[in-house]
Amino acid sequence: MVKEYLEDKKLMKSIITKYACDLGKIWENSHMENFKLTIIDKNNKRSIDFNKLKKEFKSTYDLQFMHDLKGIYMLFKDGDLFIVGNSRDNVFKRLKNDFKKDEGFKQLLESSNVKLTVIRMHDMDNIHNARLEAVVTDIYTKLFKAKLAQEYELKI
Repeated sequence: MVKEYLEDKKLMKSIITKYACDLGKIWENSHMENFKLTIIDKNNKRSIDFNKLKKEFKSTYDLQFMHDLKGIYMLFKDGDLFIVGNSRDNVFKRLKNDFKKDEGFKQLLESSNVKLTVIRMHDMDNIHNARLEAVVTDIYTKLFKAKLAQEYELKI
């Protein structure tokens, strides 16, 4: 029984090591950039200036077509992580739809300090993409909890 456990443990270690190497390679081929979203008043409603964002995406990532921007995105409101998401098709289109249809995203428009981080991923392997999104979410969740603990002198 112990021998079988050790063999399984070795197998798990090799799987985890390979997984870490695969994620490392995907990360090396990624391109992460930060953007400050411009909020405008349009027909007495606050909205993101998507024309400006589109131009910034195209110039930053040297894109010819917006559908070439695939990857993970993070939205921050007043410095705090609001949401982590990913798009295998088109980050720009996904954001535009989310701001149009999702009431939660409209909360972001209440602030004048909305930032976006986009990690452009060229290799959109669905399994690794979802796992990298989970890793990013986990890291930022821990940072957020640590910030709250520091602000309110909590022990976590």
